[in-house]
Amino acid sequence: MQTSLRPEREALLACVQALQMVQENIQEKPLSSFDTIQRICQTLYTLRIFQSWDEVSNLIDCIERGNPQECLHQLNRLMIHLATCAHVPQLDCDRLLIIEDDPLIGQALVDELNEPNRQVLWATSVETALTLLREHTISLILLDLGLPDNDGRNLMVQMRQEALMKDVPIFVLSARTDVNVKVECFALGADMYFEKPVDPSLLRVTIASKLQRVKDFKTRSYHDDLTGLPNRIWLNIAFEQAIKLSARTHHPLSLALIDIDHFKQVNDLHGHSIGDRVLRHTTKVISRTLRVSDMIARWGGEEFVMIFPQTSPLQAKRALDKAKEELRNDFFRLPSELPLSLTFSAGVIRLTEGMTLEMAIVEADRHLYKAKTEGRDRIILGGG
Repeated sequence: MQTSLRPEREALLACVQALQMVQENIQEKPLSSFDTIQRICQTLYTLRIFQSWDEVSNLIDCIERGNPQECLHQLNRLMIHLATCAHVPQLDCDRLLIIEDDPLIGQALVDELNEPNRQVLWATSVETALTLLREHTISLILLDLGLPDNDGRNLMVQMRQEALMKDVPIFVLSARTDVNVKVECFALGADMYFEKPVDPSLLRVTIASKLQRVKDFKTRSYHDDLTGLPNRIWLNIAFEQAIKLSARTHHPLSLALIDIDHFKQVNDLHGHSIGDRVLRHTTKVISRTLRVSDMIARWGGEEFVMIFPQTSPLQAKRALDKAKEELRNDFFRLPSELPLSLTFSAGVIRLTEGMTLEMAIVEADRHLYKAKTEGRDRIILGGG
């Protein structure tokens, strides 16, 4: 039996927070911490809401079977994975938007498509639909063409021009059987065209199949293969959602662009395979210092972007100072077993409504450049 998303998400966040507390107190109470880790992992095993379940399952098995030292090693890997899973936008909650002015058809569709792990929204006009599209991240749209305030095809054109709506599946549901209308709809970006009356079983199965393919594609395309962190595609979506939430709640929102110091020298002296390991080590150490609500993504090369909800730039700097200290003290071991101390530089800015990701990166990069020119291993604030 499926359970709703909210209890599963809250359970995941609670487990992550509990594991973070264990990591902080592991030195003081090693034995009890080991027992706590195993109990929490048993709870995680029952959730099964992750995109890469096999990897999570293998990590949990290693923790439950291993000795305390191996347990802690695997726990660090698990925490990075859990933090990523907690922030991939809309991968495990489907939100459908029905745009249909007929009350009987609209209600029948809502009743037919509603499921425990799915939210179904219903708009009876283009105006209402546009409001819902601005307020929510939609997984799939069911669109009637004959709407009271506009033609559904005009709405389709408008949606396909929006960056966040460009790839959302659109299923047209219409009583019009004219082949020219169908051809036009596909040309405008429709994924499917159903003639009314629609067979509910066929519609339900087609929607489920399409959503699963989209979800599988997003899972693969949202992550950086080397570090396992979210990538630029994910970051664009997360950034838009964070900006909108900050504007609604009036809570501060900060962004940091960080760069591993002297990374080119690591590659030149030790080779790119060691450089790759340094990248993974750095992201592991930084990720374990973050709150559950904080986000980190790989921007490219040795650069990473971090988003701090409900956080001023000064508060973000304090979090980064903690991460910087953790990284400095957690030496990377070269194949020769010699320790390699790592540091990073960062530029931090406050995000404001109307700012795009590109604008934010340009501004943060100015402060990152200043941090580098002033000697590296430091964090420069952009204000706020």
